[in-house]
Amino acid sequence: MKQSTIQQRQVPTLDLYSGIKKGESWAFDYIYKLVYASHQYELKGDTNLAFDLYQDVILDLFLRIKENRLEKRTLETDGMIISWIKQHLEWKRNDHWKKSATKYNDRLDMVIHEPYTARAAEAEMLLYYKDLLMIINTLSATYDDLLRLKLVEDIAWQTIYLRYPSENKGSLRVKFSNMIKTLREILLSDFHF
Repeated sequence: MKQSTIQQRQVPTLDLYSGIKKGESWAFDYIYKLVYASHQYELKGDTNLAFDLYQDVILDLFLRIKENRLEKRTLETDGMIISWIKQHLEWKRNDHWKKSATKYNDRLDMVIHEPYTARAAEAEMLLYYKDLLMIINTLSATYDDLLRLKLVEDIAWQTIYLRYPSENKGSLRVKFSNMIKTLREILLSDFHF
């Protein structure tokens, strides 16, 4: 019986506050085992984020204790430290979620508006081509096909020359150029660009 009493007295009681202040690894291991798993669970297993937030809180705790900005209490110091860590981890998670929600909402707005903007541009282009085709149809019947082939279908000149074998290549280009001028004048007068 005397031996067990002596052995008990020889084993120093571990003080978490002092262990953190001295930077002893057992203190940080103890905190990690008590707090980290539930903290990581709250972040849905995002290990990188969980570790970053945890490190921020532990570093803040260490500096506060080292600089005596977090006072040691005589009773329940360990419980106070663990509660402090849990509360600060919760605040860090909430800050992260608020920032993420803002970024997520911004990205969501972009996702919603991008397709709408693309469809609006397509509709505008479609209406423009429809108007353009109506104007081309009012031009001379001989060369409205030439404008349609080059402007709308964007066919190469070599292919167009094959469609008009009796026409001179140079005169086809001159006629096309003249029709473009006419088309431009009509568009400017009708749409007031």
